[in-house]
Amino acid sequence: MLKKNKADSNIIHFISYADDTTNRKGGAYVKTQTHINLFCQKYFPQIKFFHNFNYQTLIDSELYKNNLELFNPKYFVSRKKDRQLGKYVYKIYVILETLKNINHGEYVLWMDSSPMKEWYKKKYKKIYNLDKHIKICNKNNGITCWTNNNRPILSDNCSPEMMKNLDSSHLKNTVSCCTSWMIIKKTAHTLKIFNEIIEYMKGDFYKKVHLDSKYDDGDQDVIDIILKKNNMDNHFIGINKCILTSFKHPE
Repeated sequence: MLKKNKADSNIIHFISYADDTTNRKGGAYVKTQTHINLFCQKYFPQIKFFHNFNYQTLIDSELYKNNLELFNPKYFVSRKKDRQLGKYVYKIYVILETLKNINHGEYVLWMDSSPMKEWYKKKYKKIYNLDKHIKICNKNNGITCWTNNNRPILSDNCSPEMMKNLDSSHLKNTVSCCTSWMIIKKTAHTLKIFNEIIEYMKGDFYKKVHLDSKYDDGDQDVIDIILKKNNMDNHFIGINKCILTSFKHPE
């Protein structure tokens, strides 16, 4: 068991989830998760611990056992109706549970296991240093995602109903962040933020807006809004959602 309240350090815990039960994107998530783990073990020396989650850990979790309604197929994320709502709540759940069990001052790096060609390109096979990402995370009060000026505005993906429910209609024209990768420092404040996110996503209103919607209203929309309302929108400016492309020159 890790001791808590240890002095700050740049120790990073890697978290990912892979699930091929719906055969989304050709059923390549588990393969990609394995590849990313091996890649990061070799090229990201600051990552000291790897926490891998999958469909079995999902159905064994307290979140699943106590919130079966979240996993009802009638609730979906995305216009394609191909993403089960509960799995997006599970993303927040595993981040929060990992934060609870690491030392204060350590970091979590969440990474989507979405199949991406960048992981396989030879030019990205260099040693990477995450210090600049950590610096931005610290400046942003402990959480950073990525964004750029080509990202959609919040109202493109988030419904007016959810923005109103979160008292955030004034943010509708702001550039959105993306949570394909996030760096989170364990502090009392970030634990509070992720508790707020998951409680909202487990609630009745969040299920209701996912019955039939023209909007995604996904986890990243909830995260984006809650971070902005807490003045935490100083995110990393990257090229696209693969963390590798946030390095102009691999270090």
